[in-house]
Parts: sequence; C-alpha cells; structure tokens
Amino acid sequence: PQAHLRQRSNLHSLHLQLLVQVQRLSGKQKRARESMQEREKEQERARERSREREQERELARAREGGREHEREGERESAREQEQESELEKALARESELLERERMGERELEKVSKR
Repeated sequence: PQAHLRQRSNLHSLHLQLLVQVQRLSGKQKRARESMQEREKEQERARERSREREQERELARAREGGREHEREGERESAREQEQESELEKALARESELLERERMGERELEKVSKR
C-alpha cells in the first residue's frame, strides 16, 4: 500500500508538471500567435504606406505632366503670336509698298496730264 501510494503521488506530481508545461506552452503559443498577428498588421500598414507614397508619386508625375503640357501650350501660343506678328509686319510693308506704288502712279498721271 505504501509503494502504491508513493507511485500514485509520483503520478499525480508528474501529471501536475505536465499540466504546468502544457499551460506554459499554450501561453507561448498564444504570445507567438499574437506576435505574428502584430507583425502581419505592421506589414499591412507598411504596404498601405507604400501604396500611398506610390499614389502621391503618380499624382506628382501627372501634375508635372500637366504643367509640362501647359508650358508646351504656352510656348506654342508664343510661337503662333510671333508668326502672327511677323505676318502683320510683312502685310504692313506690303501695304506701304503698294501705297507708294499708287502714289507714284498718281504722280505719273499728273505729269502726263500736264
């Protein structure tokens, strides 16, 4: 009976040790799971920040492209105005020449009438 009680006490002690170890392991598993979930959340936040930065870069490129397009439009407009100005000057010179020619013809008519 004594040996039986001792054996039973040892079994009980081993059982308690196993229970403590199982609890310790499940606590470690729980902490490991929570840690992993936290890392996954952090990775998702990092991916989200990365997506936001990429969107900002795309917007900046689009704005810059828009500005470049606008500047090109301004340069084109300036070229057109320059060409228009040159044409107006040429027309003015042509008109002046025609006017001188007409004046010359009138002078000739006056001279020939005399």
